[in-house]
Amino acid sequence: MAEIGITRFGKFFSSGAMYVASLEKFHHQEILREIENEWGKLKCQMRHIHSTDDKIVPFGNTDYTKKMFTSAELKIIKLNEGNHFLPWNHFELIRSNILEIINESFE
Repeated sequence: MAEIGITRFGKFFSSGAMYVASLEKFHHQEILREIENEWGKLKCQMRHIHSTDDKIVPFGNTDYTKKMFTSAELKIIKLNEGNHFLPWNHFELIRSNILEIINESFE
């Protein structure tokens, strides 16, 4: 779907911000595919905080995270509300998880 946004047609019928977002999305997909086979090698703490009402990225992506990050110390945090904008909707939860990972890495 991001491919439509980066065409001449997509650029003409969307805002500048939407066009840039489409370009970013398209290139993110390419880069993520290139490094996908390396994810299982990561041995670090990781949090996947995801809301079940996210309309942009389905909650089912947590299954993909579990499948791909097999060596990581993974913690899935399921939220029933918060949509895609968790840093704004659940700032304290995001902040506390980041600080927890940082603090535990220095113990």
